[in-house]
Amino acid sequence: MSVAAYIPVRLKSSRLPNKAILKIGNKTMVEHVFENTLKSKIIKYVFVATCDPEIYNLMRERGANVIITSRKHKRATDRVYEAYKKTDQRIKKKIKKIVMVQGDDPMLTPQMIEAVVKSNNNYNQVTNICNNIKLIDAKDPNRVKVVVNKKFEAVYFSREPIANSKKNKKKFFLKQGNIFCFSPKILRKYCSLPQSKLEIVESVDMNRYLENNVRISMVLSKYDTVNVDTFNDLKKVRKLMK
Repeated sequence: MSVAAYIPVRLKSSRLPNKAILKIGNKTMVEHVFENTLKSKIIKYVFVATCDPEIYNLMRERGANVIITSRKHKRATDRVYEAYKKTDQRIKKKIKKIVMVQGDDPMLTPQMIEAVVKSNNNYNQVTNICNNIKLIDAKDPNRVKVVVNKKFEAVYFSREPIANSKKNKKKFFLKQGNIFCFSPKILRKYCSLPQSKLEIVESVDMNRYLENNVRISMVLSKYDTVNVDTFNDLKKVRKLMK
């Protein structure tokens, strides 16, 4: 079984323009994401999906497989599906699982990718990573929170500080991570559906699946990485990775 990782990335970002090519140490953010994804032994192929020539040229020089996609995509998942459709047919036939690795998490580890892939044992479900966070982080609208049921399946994704549980008057929060795994069939289903109400309200891809009764199994990670959405995030990551 072959597993392919797709990294959707673009320069246009309302909160931090050009963040994909901003430097962290001596490498750009997208290079860190690409190299950390390559380290995963479970991944057979790695592709960068972008609409920007600057990223295309940069990553081609680094030896990456890069696929140019449309500028019209509003969701990373739609960009990944276009890239998957454009993948060489010889490779495409071998791909049984697709991993979407968001391009703004330079601290991700190969162990995180492997945990999400290994948990995806049903071709009709999605798996997504998450981790525990404190209230101060839960209040940040740039961090997507997830509520899960008894089976540790996602019930709802929100940018609001929605608690997942409460014990001794203390609330506990789960943050959605930036690694997702699905079969080509389930990825295709996502892109065949119209944008959903809650997807638009929260600006979260995965709510489209939930509103259409697709199960999303969450995988709890011990790794607390920082996705880069603002300049403050970038400064924090630079310090941590140094």
